[in-house]
Amino acid sequence: SFTPSLLPSLPCHSLVSLPRFPEWDGSTVHRYTHSEVYITTFNCGASAVRQIWGDDETEHYYVSTSSYVRKKAWPSTSDVWSYSMGTTVGGASKYLESVYAMKSSGRDVVVLRASDGQYVRTFQLSTAGGDNFGNLFGGLVAVGNKLYRGDNVQNTIYRCMKGMGGSGRT
Repeated sequence: SFTPSLLPSLPCHSLVSLPRFPEWDGSTVHRYTHSEVYITTFNCGASAVRQIWGDDETEHYYVSTSSYVRKKAWPSTSDVWSYSMGTTVGGASKYLESVYAMKSSGRDVVVLRASDGQYVRTFQLSTAGGDNFGNLFGGLVAVGNKLYRGDNVQNTIYRCMKGMGGSGRT
């Protein structure tokens, strides 16, 4: 999962969406400022959390947990909506009106409508460059026309064009 020390390597405008860090084995989330100053903890109402993505424009946040992507409204632990991915969700990230979600393995990217969690489409990341998408553990970032996907087995971050399936290692 993301840690504050990894954040400066991402584009600056994506940092606004990453102020919370989950505990894998529980529902406790540790909140930090963008300057990596600890704020507090809160209960997100879900366990086995791999990634939390805060929404810059609203008081909502998105949780990747077990086999679901969940949208929650701060400070509630209730779901605004949830979407089943069918198996372990590796990460989810919101950009503009869409939520991009991936399972913990594989190259399929599911696009959901951020407002209500409705399925929009699925596209696949390209393996043309020999990329082997291993375990995704909370390292999915959507910003601009790019999707960044971390791989904690390969210790690699893949930079892909959203919706076009292209990829390249960074």
